[in-house]
Amino acid sequence: MSELARHFGRSDNAFKAVEYLRLAGEQAARRSALSEAEVYLRQALDRVKLLPAENRRDRAELAVQFALGSALSAESWGAPEKIRAFERVSELATRLGAEAEVFPALWHLAEAYLVQEKLTRAHELAQQALHVAETANDRRFLLGGHDVVGEVALWSGNLRVSRAHTMAALELYDRAIDQDLVPYYGMDPLSLFCITLAYAECAMGRCDLALKLCRDAQVRATEVSHILSSAFSLLAVMTVHYMCREVEQAEAAAAEVVPICREHGFSEALGWGCWVLGWAMLERHRLNEGLQMMAEAMKLHESIGGTVATPWRRGVLAEGCAKNARLDDAQEELRQALDAADQTRGHFFDAELCRIGGEIALRCDPQDQRAAERDFRQAIALAKQQDARLWELRATVSLARLLYDSNRRDEARSVLAEIYNWFTEGFDLPDLKEARTLLDELNR
Repeated sequence: MSELARHFGRSDNAFKAVEYLRLAGEQAARRSALSEAEVYLRQALDRVKLLPAENRRDRAELAVQFALGSALSAESWGAPEKIRAFERVSELATRLGAEAEVFPALWHLAEAYLVQEKLTRAHELAQQALHVAETANDRRFLLGGHDVVGEVALWSGNLRVSRAHTMAALELYDRAIDQDLVPYYGMDPLSLFCITLAYAECAMGRCDLALKLCRDAQVRATEVSHILSSAFSLLAVMTVHYMCREVEQAEAAAAEVVPICREHGFSEALGWGCWVLGWAMLERHRLNEGLQMMAEAMKLHESIGGTVATPWRRGVLAEGCAKNARLDDAQEELRQALDAADQTRGHFFDAELCRIGGEIALRCDPQDQRAAERDFRQAIALAKQQDARLWELRATVSLARLLYDSNRRDEARSVLAEIYNWFTEGFDLPDLKEARTLLDELNR
């Protein structure tokens, strides 16, 4: 294909030149050769400018812009260049009446604005995408429509809604005939569904199931031989271990995925991998090294157009600073996390931010327990609203410890036993081990 692209690129047949340059770019993108793909596709766009203004020219540009936007997803789902490409796809598709291209344009734009933490806009586009899919009654559109609504709901903190839509997407997916959807969505759809559902299930307390979903995503990525899907599936394994505070496992997965991302130019995934490596350093009290790596990861995300879960990241920074006796820094990071949650409507981590606020308050003044207790109880209430059982357990352990220290042993035992007894899996996780140890102390 590259030979044909070079041949027609030198010819006077402009339409053929655009076609084969696009095909060469798509082929390179499937191999995850992103720089090569972008070169071919930008050359194709340059040739498009030489075509006469007619429907045929618009259709040629639409196909190239779609291929370029999809390829750019590998670097960052929120890249400004990707948004420009799919906004142009939407414009051309509307002009041509090409309904088949209207849906993916909406889908990719919703994904991009989600990564940029413009959740209100992402929600609007996701709902439009699902409406188009429902109107067309196209199964392949519907699975993508449910997926993107589920993703936006996840980061907005609506875990039940996220789970329902992602499960609907999974039920629509056909492993035998949907493996050709990778170029359409930029990644294997089944891997995407499993990853979104894994994050929701983990926060909802089904951590073993979350890891199984990540492994399922890895298997499917291998089946379709797509490197980006494999990298994001491994990244999901890392993130679930990170959510569960399993430092060694998260660090091992991050150390595996970072070189893959560096090699192939997956900048967004690279940033997440480096972030988790920095977090592992914080957990081992290597404060300066950890903070430096995490700061570099955040700069990388900002440089490629995606901020990616700022409330979560700032909250984890606040907790890390507090554990390392940097209380002024902890309070500032928490303030920024809370501001970001308000501004972006990214409420996935709200309960954890309240719990972290309580922990910081205790470290600032161990004698004044009222503020910490208020924060812990608010964290529990928020977690209950979201069905976020893992966040609820974590906040309840903090509250029970405070109650124990203030001679309210029976109340501590009661609140902790209730949430601990809800769990049916994950008993080897740090949070459940910590809860079990505290319950044993309270029962003596």
